[in-house]
Amino acid sequence: MIRRRLNGPALALIAQIMATAAISLLAVRAAGAGTASVVVQGAAFLIGAVALWAASRTARPGRGPRLILAAAILVVALLMLTMGVEMQGAHRWLALGPVLIHPASLLGAPLLWLVAQDADDMWTAGVAALTILTFGLGFDGAASLAFAVGTTGLLTAARGSWKTLAPLAALSWILALWSLTRSQALPRVPYVEDVVPIVWAVAPVLGVAAVMALILLSAPLLWMGWRAQGVGASVGLAMAGFWIGLSAANLLGAYPAPVVGYGASPVIGWLVAIGLAMATARRTRFQ
Repeated sequence: MIRRRLNGPALALIAQIMATAAISLLAVRAAGAGTASVVVQGAAFLIGAVALWAASRTARPGRGPRLILAAAILVVALLMLTMGVEMQGAHRWLALGPVLIHPASLLGAPLLWLVAQDADDMWTAGVAALTILTFGLGFDGAASLAFAVGTTGLLTAARGSWKTLAPLAALSWILALWSLTRSQALPRVPYVEDVVPIVWAVAPVLGVAAVMALILLSAPLLWMGWRAQGVGASVGLAMAGFWIGLSAANLLGAYPAPVVGYGASPVIGWLVAIGLAMATARRTRFQ
């Protein structure tokens, strides 16, 4: 029974997650991260694996639960903007003890997952728009670009929902262009933003592996979106677009290399997104 379940795509997914975890830990260490940072990164992968399992068993929420969850994400974004950690004018983090949480990379894909459950739901889309605006006002170009690509993917899959999704995509692209064209005052950390070029210079083989891991982050989500129909396709393409945008931002400014570079929030957020896509794909096949 177990052998029958763990074949083909499931084995490929497990192999990718394990390889990405190994590459990430080696890369951040090679780029100069201390032992404590490596331990935090490893713990994030373990927590993310449990979160993936839990998310993969998530049922489709009704309209009420969708609004409540979307509003909760909006509250977290508002807390980040008003009470979070500020670094040279940027508000992108919340402090959880000694660890800084990046809410956008942790909750951005789940927010798009909520919108994708019913692309015609104006209320959920409206709360999502306020959340995307709040993240954008924190001068987080990576998050805005991720939402821009993600909402475009969602708009592509849910073609009949232009009235709801087109304004969401337009808002995201405006915020992304505004943030990415601002001067970047934040310093680049070697094992966060510059992990790929530094590792490439120090250990070329590991550098190539880091590049491939970064490129392939969205591959499981794209595959599930391509295989599914209806809501499953919308979820896969929306969340794949989110991670493509988050990864691309690393090339455009002082933004982290998600999952491959140091950061607990992107690791957990990536694995949660995969779990939610798995739950949607399973439910679509059952229906």
